[in-house]
Amino acid sequence: MTTESVVELGRGWPGWVPRLVLMLSGLGAAGVLLLDPRVNGIALGFLIAFALVVPWVPATPAPAILIGGIAVAVAAGNGDVLRPEVLAEIPLLHLVHVSASFGALVPVRAVIRPGAFARPLRRFVVVQAVTFAVAGVAALLPTGRNPTVVEFAGLVASTGLVGVAIWLVARRR
Repeated sequence: MTTESVVELGRGWPGWVPRLVLMLSGLGAAGVLLLDPRVNGIALGFLIAFALVVPWVPATPAPAILIGGIAVAVAAGNGDVLRPEVLAEIPLLHLVHVSASFGALVPVRAVIRPGAFARPLRRFVVVQAVTFAVAGVAALLPTGRNPTVVEFAGLVASTGLVGVAIWLVARRR
């Protein structure tokens, strides 16, 4: 006779929540392209349809293809690199990436404890804060030719930031 022990975890979210977030963030990222009149209507329709399909297959290359397709459509547009469409796509496409990973790992019929999202959410916020801090600094920089010493200082500073980031990640392990 086998005795099975049941562990009651309490209430949680259904396993389809990450896939819903994936669909909404993908549709949001594709919807931002509606603001750019230079985006081809057929390409936009394909990206919107693809954003609807991706949640059904999150463990495939489909999320990466969606991210790449939207990134190419944004990059093909002329204009300032820090225009509102680009700044809106940054967190939306990052959310597509993160929610696709959860959607790939969590079965649809599972129950997820909200606490399971605490560390990934914190990481998401930190990455977005750093990204927008860099974008803010980039917005303040002159757009003309910089002296060589300024270019070198920027290279050293960015290398130092990467080193600090690697050190922080390695220290936690």
